[in-house]
Amino acid sequence: LRKLDISGNGISDISPLQVLRGLQSLTARDNAIFELTSVRPVLHASQLSVLSLHNNPVTKQQRYRDDIVVESRTLRELDGKEITDKEKMFLRQLAERRKVAAQKKLRSSEHRRPASLNRQPAGAGGGGYPAAAVLGRADRPPTAPRSRTAAVVHGGGWGGSRPSSRADSRSDSVPRQLEQGVRRAGSR
Repeated sequence: LRKLDISGNGISDISPLQVLRGLQSLTARDNAIFELTSVRPVLHASQLSVLSLHNNPVTKQQRYRDDIVVESRTLRELDGKEITDKEKMFLRQLAERRKVAAQKKLRSSEHRRPASLNRQPAGAGGGGYPAAAVLGRADRPPTAPRSRTAAVVHGGGWGGSRPSSRADSRSDSVPRQLEQGVRRAGSR
């Protein structure tokens, strides 16, 4: 069988026609073909050079003609319009460029993570944010605690960079008093 006309039969799937390997012309006008997936097997399996799908819902899909032309190696006419070698070459190159662009976009979206996901969770060696940013000093890392009390609690000091004051001597005396209380308790 080389030529087949199945127009006006309400057919929604022409993929069973893929067994007709010698088919050269298929007219399937005025049917109910909605998906390109039902057309592709026929394009790949036969020697189809003429295909007519006029008045089928599939023809209203975006890039319908482009997709059919790219899929078929033997098709010379689609819906009454000739397919030139130049058109085939152009559409195949365009399809390849789209495929490469989609792959690049996918790869770049896999490697890019939102900034919120790049922060370490609290307790993972940084509390989630750089200390300089928390202290409002993002231009340089902190060199000393913000308050004298913090310095005493963490075992650090101002190292002579700040003049001594009455508040400093009071906060300095708290650890001494604790130390003295521990000594007294141990001697009893």
